[in-house]
Amino acid sequence: MLIDGLHISVDPHSHHGRRQCIAQQPIFLPGHAVIILAYNLHPAIVAIIFVKAVGFGPLAAGLTLIVYSIGFVAKMLAERI
Repeated sequence: MLIDGLHISVDPHSHHGRRQCIAQQPIFLPGHAVIILAYNLHPAIVAIIFVKAVGFGPLAAGLTLIVYSIGFVAKMLAERI
């Protein structure tokens, strides 16, 4: 099955009927790296990095919230909400 350029493999008998979605390696590896970094970095550290990069202001705060939200959603999905 081809959806949005990603090849999705569905095997109803693997892992007790759970779907296995396997993206292509050039898409999966960088995406997985971003999720791992967002999940593991503390929001204060991310805020300091963005303040040094773009200065104080709403842009640094917004970028920090984006990274924190990605990590939070990844954690919830990993724990199956």
